[in-house]
Amino acid sequence: MLYDPQHHLTPSQRSLHVQHRERLARIARGKATSVPQPSRVLLPVPFCDLTDPVSIYLDRQRRRAETLEAIKEFTNQYESKIPSLMLILRAVCEFYGMSHVSIRSSRRTANIVRPRQVFFYLARELTTRSLPQIGMFIGGRDHTTVLHATRKIAGLLETDGALAEAVNQIRAEISIMNCAING
Repeated sequence: MLYDPQHHLTPSQRSLHVQHRERLARIARGKATSVPQPSRVLLPVPFCDLTDPVSIYLDRQRRRAETLEAIKEFTNQYESKIPSLMLILRAVCEFYGMSHVSIRSSRRTANIVRPRQVFFYLARELTTRSLPQIGMFIGGRDHTTVLHATRKIAGLLETDGALAEAVNQIRAEISIMNCAING
């Protein structure tokens, strides 16, 4: 059975499709009266014969490959600028003078909680990771813990100048380390 491009169309789409094909035929014959308006054309103009299923398949594969290549190129450029969670953890640990094991531990003493909350805040601000991903990275914490820490640090940054300065220093260190790694 041959592929029928009009088989899955509504009557109005079928009518527009027929009009579109007629316009394309007029353009091909050199008797174009007007250029089709983009708002009226529902179907993309393929670079293939709509009656040949092989041609349709190959055109779709070509367009899909071009799209995937463009997405890959964009994400590679974008991802290289985002610091990793490990890089952020390393910068926070260096600033506060502690090991990453203590920040990932289940202890809740004040000298560990604040650096952990700063990590959560910076990870949320500087990466595209979700709250559950950030929580899992630090000892399997729940996403609500990450959300609470992010909100708490954001609130404290408005009133606590020392904390704001510390966060800015850590952010600058992360930027330097990320440039050294990713160029």
